[in-house]
Amino acid sequence: MRYPQWLLLLMAILGILSGCRSARDLERFSRRHYQAFAAALDLELPKAPCDSTFLYLFERVELEELFRLLREWMLAQIADQDKDFDQLICDGKTLRGSAAQPDGIDGATRFVTQVTSEALQNALEACGGVPAEHRTDSPSACFRNRDGSYAGDYSSRYRELCAHLGVIATRDSRGVAHENGAIEGPDRHWKHRLEQQLLQRGSRDFETKTDYRQLVAQVSATLNKRYEVKGRLEIEQLHLQPLPIERFADYDPLVARVRSTCTIEVRSVTYSVPSRLIGQQLTVHLRHDWLDLFLRSHYVETLPQLHAQKGQKALRSIDFRHVIESLRRKPRALLRARLQDDLLPGESWRQLWRQLLAALPPDEAAKVMVDALHVAARTDNLSGVQRYLRRALRSGELTMTALCEHYDCGNHGALRPCPNSRSLNTN
Repeated sequence: MRYPQWLLLLMAILGILSGCRSARDLERFSRRHYQAFAAALDLELPKAPCDSTFLYLFERVELEELFRLLREWMLAQIADQDKDFDQLICDGKTLRGSAAQPDGIDGATRFVTQVTSEALQNALEACGGVPAEHRTDSPSACFRNRDGSYAGDYSSRYRELCAHLGVIATRDSRGVAHENGAIEGPDRHWKHRLEQQLLQRGSRDFETKTDYRQLVAQVSATLNKRYEVKGRLEIEQLHLQPLPIERFADYDPLVARVRSTCTIEVRSVTYSVPSRLIGQQLTVHLRHDWLDLFLRSHYVETLPQLHAQKGQKALRSIDFRHVIESLRRKPRALLRARLQDDLLPGESWRQLWRQLLAALPPDEAAKVMVDALHVAARTDNLSGVQRYLRRALRSGELTMTALCEHYDCGNHGALRPCPNSRSLNTN
């Protein structure tokens, strides 16, 4: 069977990006995904290409011409090509980054620095102590890697971290391949084990980030339980220094004032906070994936962080539980709320809101929706309350008294506190 050259190149590129290291790996990759290729590209592929097909392709493809075409295509994706622009090169460890942040800090460097600091301290806590030396392969989070003095080219954040831990920072020698291999080798073996776990799992999709982190922790724990690793670690632990009493700050400290809309703005993203904090000034610990909020020295809560990309419209993370008590006092405010779509928890609730507006006068529809959200917050049962409202609308017997009696929550009870929240004294 003959295959178009562009299709084989596409399969090969995607396969290599997925971790394929040989023609046999590419054959297995194409067997797993050739039906998806056929459906997405509207092609008839009775079978997947074999390894010899890929070898034949690689023997005859002109790599320099392919690189030139790829380079031209990548440049064509950049807007304002006629203007001068800076290039941002990210390796596989960067994961996420942007060319510029509102405060002028390099977003990629800030993110990688936070991840490195957190991961290093977690690893040292698992080992039970601090070694005398920390050796790396010159990542951008630790070294600025610029021309000039190679020895003293540390980033200020990494220098502070090493001083806090009491370790000597070193890196592999420039141009000495085996030193870099000694660092990259274990990382490659760990990635291979993770790849095998993903293949056995049968899917790379995860419901939550916690599920993925559990798999990563499982792979690391299995690797560290090997006899040779465990024995060497026991010997090393005899020479480790004590851990610092406090952890190094692996976050960016920020300050945000709560607006009258019960929201704060952090890195061009709007987040909702409890309405009792209106007018207060919060301290935000901005981590790589979440925000910890504090009022003076009191912990408020943790919010997942959203990442606004360049050119993307303003992002909002609004939790209706934060404002539901204020809305109950003035339910008609929902009718003209600037954050109305964000206040309603999902598209299904927005559809229900439109049905209520069509079936009831606007003021009554707003009161019903606010009371329903209040009951859903108290009972922590969004789907159940939504189903009840839909059934009541169809039958024409919609009363909030019946809803409250159905969920045994009374008519005018205060919201119970969230499990992770703490009562605050704001005086």
